[in-house]
Amino acid sequence: AVQLSSCPGNMAEQGLEAAQWALGSPLIDDTGTDCAGGGTCPVPYGCFDGVCGGSNRGLLRPDAGLDIVFFSDEDDQSPDTVDEYTDFCRGVLGAERQPGARVFAIVGPPPTGCDDENDVAEAGTRYHAVAGQVGGGAFSICVPSLDAAMQAIAVPPWQAPVVLHLGAPPDVSTL
Repeated sequence: AVQLSSCPGNMAEQGLEAAQWALGSPLIDDTGTDCAGGGTCPVPYGCFDGVCGGSNRGLLRPDAGLDIVFFSDEDDQSPDTVDEYTDFCRGVLGAERQPGARVFAIVGPPPTGCDDENDVAEAGTRYHAVAGQVGGGAFSICVPSLDAAMQAIAVPPWQAPVVLHLGAPPDVSTL
């Protein structure tokens, strides 16, 4: 079972805003400017692996999908609308990109959340809505096991199985 506890700090959880911030400019930017020899990078960039850019540069690769997973015992309190965060998540990799982005929410179930022997959580209505609109899935955080959620996240976003054809018969002595 997962044990969750409260932490001190800002009580206004803004997971959707944090995801947009982490996956947007300037954090994902790559300027291409060499800084390996002690060169300096223009503000707001830093020197990462010898190249000026944001601290998350390279995270969004052209050949990969993206799964965004939210765990929360409260609803999102980010400043923009659900539709704006949905549009951002759909477009973060480009509208035509396959596989695209998926959003998973492991939150208190709408409409009332939960208050039982496993957890206490407010309904994660905004997270649930974005996951439903973008694609991915929403799961209750109020369960003794998160196995179903983890299994859904682990399933690749493409439909067809990968088939690798051997170029020659296998050497059975090596099996």
